[in-house]
Order: sequence, then structure tokens, then C-alpha cells
Amino acid sequence: MGLRSASAVLVSLLLASAASAGTTTTTTRTETSRLDWREQGLHLAIEASQGVVFVRHAEPAGHFGLRVGDRVLQVGTQPVRRIDDLTTALARSGRPSVAVTVLRDGRRLSVPVATAAWHGVLPPAPPAAPARPAPQR
Repeated sequence: MGLRSASAVLVSLLLASAASAGTTTTTTRTETSRLDWREQGLHLAIEASQGVVFVRHAEPAGHFGLRVGDRVLQVGTQPVRRIDDLTTALARSGRPSVAVTVLRDGRRLSVPVATAAWHGVLPPAPPAAPARPAPQR
């Protein structure tokens, strides 16, 4: 390789380096999930995207305690960013009704949600811990 071609390669590398010096690469991770549950005339569809959980379908109206268009923010004090956050918090509540905070029509509301209405939607409850054996004497 002659001096002239070596210089041309060096100049090309310097120009490419200078051109990319002001360039930044950003990788965005988008997490999207959907829950579409139907059983005996009931239908619930929820979508989560980029940390936002929306109710897309709830039929019959009022059955699940949430409305179409609700953005679910938290269950009790537990933040909701994924569908699993919502279903797990409802399943673990152990109460017949739980306060769910939603953004509805631009207003932040706390709505009571009957956990029994979610029975088929929720993951199965974890098995109870085995009882400790009685101390031997």
C-alpha cells in the first residue's frame, strides 16, 4: 500500500469517526402484553404497554369493577405496571373487595373491586405452607 492510499484510508477513518461522534444510539425496550379472558358470557380484555395497564373490554358492564378505558394505577398501595401486577395483587388480597386506583376520564378515582368477580381470571392461589410439626418431648 502506498503512502497516498494509506493517507486516504486514514482520512476516511477520521471523517467517519468525526461524523459518528455526535451520534448516539438509544435502544428502547417495549413490553406489551394482553389478557383476553372469556367464560360463560363474561369477557375481560386488558392491555399493558410501556408500564401502562388499560382495560380494553369489560362485559357485562360493571361486573369486574373496572370500565373500558380505565388506566389501572394501583391495587391498594401496590403500583400496577403490568397485567401480572394487577392479577397478583387481587389474588393475594384475601379480601372480598379491594380498592383499585384508576385514571378514568382524566380523573383519578378509587373504585371498589369485588375479587370474586375475578375468580376465573386470577392465577391460582399458592398452596398453603405446611404446618410445623409439634416439638418432640
